[in-house]
Amino acid sequence: MIRKFFLASIALALAVFIFRSCFEESKISFVLQSESVGTQPFSVKFSGIGDGLKNIRISYISKDQTLLLETKNYPKGVKKDTVQISLSPFTGIEDGPGQIKAEAESYGGMFSSGGGSSVSKTKNITTDLSPPKITVMSGAERFLQGGSGVIIYKVSGDSKESGVKIGNKFFKGHKGAPKNGFSDKSIRIAFFSYPYNLGEGETVLITATDAIGNKRNLPVNYKLEERILPDNPVEITERFIKMKMAPLINAREDYSAKEMFVLVNKKIRSLNNEKIAKVLSHASDKSDKILWEGSFIRPVGSLQSQFEQRIYTFEGVEVDRQPHLGYDIASQKRNPVRASNNGIVIFADDLGIYGNTIIIDHGMGIATLYSHLSSMSVQRGETVVKGKRIGNTGATGLAFGDHLHFSIYVGGLPVEPIQWWDTNWVQTRITQNLTDAKRETN
Repeated sequence: MIRKFFLASIALALAVFIFRSCFEESKISFVLQSESVGTQPFSVKFSGIGDGLKNIRISYISKDQTLLLETKNYPKGVKKDTVQISLSPFTGIEDGPGQIKAEAESYGGMFSSGGGSSVSKTKNITTDLSPPKITVMSGAERFLQGGSGVIIYKVSGDSKESGVKIGNKFFKGHKGAPKNGFSDKSIRIAFFSYPYNLGEGETVLITATDAIGNKRNLPVNYKLEERILPDNPVEITERFIKMKMAPLINAREDYSAKEMFVLVNKKIRSLNNEKIAKVLSHASDKSDKILWEGSFIRPVGSLQSQFEQRIYTFEGVEVDRQPHLGYDIASQKRNPVRASNNGIVIFADDLGIYGNTIIIDHGMGIATLYSHLSSMSVQRGETVVKGKRIGNTGATGLAFGDHLHFSIYVGGLPVEPIQWWDTNWVQTRITQNLTDAKRETN
């Protein structure tokens, strides 16, 4: 009985194999995001039977022309292949209706007579190879390394996403209408920062992409005022490490003071900065209105440190280097800390090395950060006005003494605060550009 069942199973499997070899056709499928095809590549999948694929052809067909896009020959044994196709390299293709035609031929199997099978398949598409249009209205021509600026521009109606790109950093272009005083719905406003760690010669682009991936990049001519972070040596004591750093990592007894410092200053700092970036990213995606008015209030007190490269030493030996991307300002202990401008509190909690920290979203990707606070008098989600008391200075986190660590972020990157404290800079570089663009379009 078992022998008969075994022989029957073999016979069935053989019959299926013979049927596939003799009668089943090769298969073709198209992988497209939509029926509209732009410059973004799409895929055509082929599968062969018998001894596999023999050759394939892919063509573009329109009313007036037929263009061969791809042809390939295969050795025996290649059962399937996925071919990436992009229309952008081919000239003469006009926007409008057309077809993609794919053809495949397979080698015959051992039971097939003559050649293998052939199959063809067509897909109706609409070609759209035209990228969105960009028209610059006004914006920065001189950049400060580590500084900020704004570019105002128009995009055509098919643009899905646009902004300013510097290096690998993208700064979103926000809509000007209706929340920011523009009536023209094509207006976009992009606040940006030139990263402190990028030198001269970096390409700056205004970029716009439509729904099917067509992209236009418009280069921006600019002059860069270079600014090298000054070195500032900081000696770390064992007492400071045990008092300030051990609680942050639940330090084991077998950690040396040096190991403890490096762990906190590298790993914990990195995790805390990732948290800040995440908070700012969520706010930037939702914040499409300018909430601030005029220049930002400079915190009260004397300047202790600024944008600088800190060189940390322990027992006279360098153990780490980290950029300090904010201003440390000190006055009397527990001095009142006030909101630098109108906005919404998006973070108010302990933040590791930064201690008690408040982050305020001022709209359009601009935010301020206040750290090492001894107390906080606002909560997440609360609306604040310029000058409102939000807490008191302190020495929480990795603070040597009572002070405020203050930072301004644009598009998620820390920037030089003195620009935003300067009434003349805000008026001439930001407000006036917005006013001129409104006058021209409204």
